[in-house]
Amino acid sequence: MKITISYLENNVEITNDFINVLEIENKKVFFRLINDLNQICNGNVIEEIKAFSDDKEINITNKVNVISDFFNIDFSRYMLSINKLINENLKDNSDKSLLLLYKKLIQKYNSIISTVDLPIAVNNDVTIESLTKLFKLKVNYKSSIIENLFSIIELERSLKSSKFIVLVNLKQYLDDNELNELYKYSIYNNVNIILVDSQCYGCSDDFEKKLIVDNNLVEFVVK
Repeated sequence: MKITISYLENNVEITNDFINVLEIENKKVFFRLINDLNQICNGNVIEEIKAFSDDKEINITNKVNVISDFFNIDFSRYMLSINKLINENLKDNSDKSLLLLYKKLIQKYNSIISTVDLPIAVNNDVTIESLTKLFKLKVNYKSSIIENLFSIIELERSLKSSKFIVLVNLKQYLDDNELNELYKYSIYNNVNIILVDSQCYGCSDDFEKKLIVDNNLVEFVVK
């Protein structure tokens, strides 16, 4: 997949062999890029950023996950897809026992509230979907940034919610060993990640393909 950004000379070529790293020292360009990617993440069309696969343009609106707050990683964007997947699995397994237990629970609850002198009753329409909502599934939040990023990669591997994940200024929080583990994990799981940083960190490592944009908007590609 190729990402073109109208205000950058070089394209971003996404493959399964390396991690794209954009180090943008020019603050205005850095802000513009992150703002545009956030707009795409939130469902808006940004003409300045386009994606292509085999020279055919593909829609990435709502298909980019931008993560900039690593202390409050938001898993909520995945919940709709998670619930859908769980519902499909329950239906495929034809597991009626859960629905029977749920119906018994409703009957018991109805018998209790019938003693209250009010015209109320529990909705008796029982479906797999209503059962899943009852349990209020959530993604386990981990104690470290890298563990939560591993969880994001696992979710993307299974749900395929995003074309790529953008990690903003991640190098401020992870050391080189942790970054290498993250790179290897994303490559192994065929999940595309792009690091965008507001400063230059020098030479790239074995897993990185780096585009550096300096304060004067001069671009350098480092492999």
